[in-house]
Amino acid sequence: MNETSPTELIVDDTIEPPTPLDPAIASLYLKTRSNRLTEGYDLSVSTFFGSERVQLVGGDFSVNVEISIDRAQVDLDFVRCRPSLIESDDDQTSDERRIKQRLIAKRHHTGRGKFLLSGTATGNPEASGSGEVVLESGRSTASDTSVEPTRVNWKRIGPKTIIIGTVVGDLEGMELDDFVGWRVIPDNPTETSGVVAILSVREDWINFIKVQSDSFVGKIGQKAKSLFETNDKKRQQLFALLLRHLSAKGLSRPSNPHQAVLAVHPFVVKPDFNHATTSLA
Repeated sequence: MNETSPTELIVDDTIEPPTPLDPAIASLYLKTRSNRLTEGYDLSVSTFFGSERVQLVGGDFSVNVEISIDRAQVDLDFVRCRPSLIESDDDQTSDERRIKQRLIAKRHHTGRGKFLLSGTATGNPEASGSGEVVLESGRSTASDTSVEPTRVNWKRIGPKTIIIGTVVGDLEGMELDDFVGWRVIPDNPTETSGVVAILSVREDWINFIKVQSDSFVGKIGQKAKSLFETNDKKRQQLFALLLRHLSAKGLSRPSNPHQAVLAVHPFVVKPDFNHATTSLA
């Protein structure tokens, strides 16, 4: 009997995720740099945030509003595969406001005719030491060391969940930049498997900055306008409208209907039968 078995798992890039609310407001991406996937692969996640104006459709009317995000949640759903955590330096402390102090490598000269080669250090901002290496030089100029503080603005709250936005302020830019956090082992290399990442927000994590008054049209729109212009109801009403708008786009979460899903990204691997081997049984 001829028995065909796949030699490798490959990334299935034909899977199309739902369109996000607006990639300029929130987006995420899963990928791996591993070349061989059959015995497992390292999985990384990246997220991007910003503020943008969008048109929220509520059935009989629509609202033009600018949105920004203070905090977000990324959940990973592992399908036919097993994850194990990859610990990073950022996982080793619970200080939500810690700062990594980087001493930028610079070459400079001292007044004593010695050439300095600055190293790199990471630690508490109050810590001292530059890790300098002194070499002889025939020139003499002034010396200085520059410091570039960077914030760590996320934390794990479980093996499959990350909260982004532990530092006060709007989320902006690449808050997670190719963070490798999991080693993924497929249950069966002859079956398709993968990971689905879901980026969501709660009502008090989102900012509805400005509603354009001319976006309300007709009698129903004018009635809605009176609701949205009431300060104590504005956020609640806009968030409810956002949930309806996202549901119509296929971005909903039945297990947690009170969270707004802004983006979804699947990472799927499948058997490569095109390069399978044939053996006799």
